Amino acid sequence: MYHIADAPCHGTRFHDVKVDDDYAKGDLHGCDIAKLLRNLHEDCKISSYTFLHIKVTTHKMLQEFKRVSGPDSSWIQQDEFQGRTDVEDIPMKVMTACKTSISHSLSTMFSGRMKFSDVKFVPRDVQTAMPDWDSIRAQEGEEFGHCIRNIREANKVVFTVVSTLHVQPNTYYNMEKVLKGLWTKFNSNAGYVSDKGTYTDTLQAFSHWTHERSRGMIMVTDLQGVQTSSEGTGAFLLCDPAIHSRDVLHFTRTNLGEQGFQLFDNSHKCNTICQKLGLKG
Repeated sequence: MYHIADAPCHGTRFHDVKVDDDYAKGDLHGCDIAKLLRNLHEDCKISSYTFLHIKVTTHKMLQEFKRVSGPDSSWIQQDEFQGRTDVEDIPMKVMTACKTSISHSLSTMFSGRMKFSDVKFVPRDVQTAMPDWDSIRAQEGEEFGHCIRNIREANKVVFTVVSTLHVQPNTYYNMEKVLKGLWTKFNSNAGYVSDKGTYTDTLQAFSHWTHERSRGMIMVTDLQGVQTSSEGTGAFLLCDPAIHSRDVLHFTRTNLGEQGFQLFDNSHKCNTICQKLGLKG
């Protein structure tokens, strides 16, 4: 795992007192860093975690990470960001970290009497296409569109695509298409549901559908954007959703995990579209 960040965790134990922190007592959700790191290392089998310091304010945080990990903290490594040239080196550093992790895993797996000749490898086709890292929300929206194409009351759901621009040394911007129209938050990641009535039934059904479609693994919420129409067909153009996941280590701090699922269920009332999609009430 390669972690790049320019700010430390909440809590003065992770940074110098000069750092502005609205939550100096620590994480609001009570996350325990020792448990999170143990989960990464033991349960998720992350054998190498490398943190890339962009600012010196994260140094104390890494010291704390290593301290709470106990005597066997060698799997936690750190490196310094050296400017624009380092950006070009990051892919190679990530590859090196991955190779080290794989080598370590194999060394552990095949220690003792087991040898490489004992292993039966399964042949797989290598995918040479570039992965779509911004794929979950876009893929869910596209697949949902196929599911609702015969439901008259439903509108199309489209998410904007984010591009990253490098405009000058050490300066980067995320860019999205401007959404023209009345901006509306249709639901939130904490259970809020817009009172726009049947016009937003599609989006409430979409959040419900993502949870069932993923077999309870994720739920796409915090749907916001504009409603538009083209050639008599309604559509919702959305951006910046929140994704709840059973694994709170994925996505961003807007991921409320199982609590997020429950908050949605508490306020959601299945509508006609939910019923026609066969979603469980």
